[in-house]
Amino acid sequence: MCRPGQQPGSNSVCFEVLGFDIILDRKLKPWLLEINRAPSFGTDQKIDYDVKKGVLLNALKLLNIRASDKKKNLAKQKAEAQKRLYGQGSMKRLSPGSSDWEKQRHTLERRKEELKERLAQVRKQISKEEYENRHMGNYRRIYPPEDKLLLEKYEGLLSTAFQTFLAGRAASLQREMNNPLKRMKEEDILDLLEQCEIDDEKLSGKSTRHREPRV
Repeated sequence: MCRPGQQPGSNSVCFEVLGFDIILDRKLKPWLLEINRAPSFGTDQKIDYDVKKGVLLNALKLLNIRASDKKKNLAKQKAEAQKRLYGQGSMKRLSPGSSDWEKQRHTLERRKEELKERLAQVRKQISKEEYENRHMGNYRRIYPPEDKLLLEKYEGLLSTAFQTFLAGRAASLQREMNNPLKRMKEEDILDLLEQCEIDDEKLSGKSTRHREPRV
């Protein structure tokens, strides 16, 4: 809602702090009452000031938002719009009379572009998580969890929620969510890119090299 037309996976220029209302019963079992998208930041008491000031300062430090991010984001969005308008994509279109070899080469080049784009996203996410882990403050990460079984459970819930919420709309985001590359790690994408290079050499008639085991 904050950035209409923005591509999935792009830099974030907005965030939310949610308020969770929780009550403890006599057995100290916690019950979630509600979640507020716009929690109160009033500070009538000193404890309110101390807690809410800490929440906001830690959030801003954790997110690493800079004043220049919005300008860079808008400039990138404008450049992408012009590229689409003038057809300045990195991939050339095939002519109707293209040979089978040209079609295979085009498919391979498109695959390589897709893998390189996904690899850049994965590395960017790794860098972001490393920064977050160093600047947690008094926050504690709950997602993604270290427990693989718990991660699969959460991903299933999130996927179901997205499919329900986005049914019949936001086709580009749905494609991004269903992209099998989304679940791949950096080393898996590098293996696929290396295989693409080998296939490219075969198409070009060059002597093929054997894949070396990755360290």
